[in-house]
Amino acid sequence: GVILHRASTEIVYANPMALELLGANAETIAGTPNSEWSFINRDGLPMPVSEYPVNRVVTERKVIHGMLFGNRRASDGKLVWALCSAFPIIDDSGEVTEVLTSFTDITKIIEAETEANAFRQRFELAAAATQDAIFEWNLETNEFWANDAYEVIYGYRPP
Repeated sequence: GVILHRASTEIVYANPMALELLGANAETIAGTPNSEWSFINRDGLPMPVSEYPVNRVVTERKVIHGMLFGNRRASDGKLVWALCSAFPIIDDSGEVTEVLTSFTDITKIIEAETEANAFRQRFELAAAATQDAIFEWNLETNEFWANDAYEVIYGYRPP
């Protein structure tokens, strides 16, 4: 998605992909300041408005690359994760007049990562709770992992 903001953070233009990702429509989004959005950090806590990409670009007067934030879509309430870059448009006097933001929906990546972490945590709990030795040996890299029961059963620490 691509959005053009005034330095005051009001939206001038949002392309169709931005509208879809935000769950907004062109009629209602134009002129909206970004303080009306509720972005969240990766930890699930609200992102302070001063940390929003557009606000940071206006304040810092430099490009912001790869900023991650979540936004609950207005249209359906779905939490969408975006990776955003923001670029200042600076006039001859050195003032930021507009900010161009581009963002990519990475919701599926974040969801897959969250699911993988949950599986890993469940596996680690099960491996710690069992009295059976569980180990993995990668023959190509010679990496070896074992749970605590390995040492109890075989009498020595894993290699």
